[in-house]
Order: sequence, then structure tokens, then C-alpha cells
Amino acid sequence: MRISLALLFACLMASNNTFAHKDRILTIAQDGTLADIPSEFGSANLKVNFSAPMNESPAITSMVLKLGEKRIELPVCITGLLQSRSIDEVRAMGSWYHNEAHLPYYLSVTFFDPGYSVKEWANSGFTLLFNLRTGKVIKMEAQIVRDEGRSIQDLPVDLTSRCTPAVLAAITDMSAQ
Repeated sequence: MRISLALLFACLMASNNTFAHKDRILTIAQDGTLADIPSEFGSANLKVNFSAPMNESPAITSMVLKLGEKRIELPVCITGLLQSRSIDEVRAMGSWYHNEAHLPYYLSVTFFDPGYSVKEWANSGFTLLFNLRTGKVIKMEAQIVRDEGRSIQDLPVDLTSRCTPAVLAAITDMSAQ
């Protein structure tokens, strides 16, 4: 009986690992190319323009995501929150191999705040989640470092309080939430 229970437990643990969902880390080339995204979504490019390092203007002056024929340019009501000063402070991850009934295939782009360190797992910033099929924003979250770097709190950003309804309709995929 004990052997049967142990075997059942081992099988359950193995099946959980098989179905576990994990993001894939994506490389952002200096020209913005996201080569790791499957061709079924079209060629992918994330073009981010940064202001001069000591400039008083927003850190990011524009951001355009292209997925095949789809092109989404983020408005200042979103880019105005982002403090990254170079593409080295931007990370991308994605998933296109999970059950879309729960969440669309997506691209997650995190813009870390100044002071970002690859050596620290806890860094503050903002993450935008894009639908890989439509290119539109699913949601935006702020990552806040807590407990002296031992934890991160993800807080949703209320885009309806920052952007006009017309702007949101053009860039968001509210049906995925």
C-alpha cells in the first residue's frame, strides 16, 4: 500500500511539472528585434526611444511594438510612468504554449527604474502585458521592492485614470482581463 501511495504521489508531482506554466525569457536586440517570438505572430520589434540621460523630459519619449502587421504606439499617459534610461534596463518574457482559455498568448515587457541591477532579483519598475495575437495591452503593473529587497509587490496600474477612453480603446485589449 505504501509503495502504491508513493508511486501515485510521484506521478502527480511529475504531471504538475509537465503542465506548469513558465515564461520564456526573450532577447531584445539593440535595434529592438525580438527574434525569439514564433513566426506565427509575425516579425516582432520593440522600438523604445530614450531621452538624453540628464534631460528633464520623460525618460522614454516613445515606444512602439510591432507584431507582424500590427503596430501599437504607447501614448504618454503610459510612457510617462516609465523611468528606464536604456534598453539595458528593459526585459522581455513571453508565453505562447499555455491554454489560451485562461490567458492569451502574451509578451511581458518590464521597464526597470534607474538603479536596476541584474545582480538583484528585486528591482522596481513597470510591466506591460501585451496580447501576442493583437499587439494590444492586456494590463500594466507596478513592481515595488519591499522588505529591503526580499520581496516585490505587484500593483495594478489603473489606465482608465491616466488615459482617455479613446486612447485606451486603441491600445488595450480589455476583453482579456
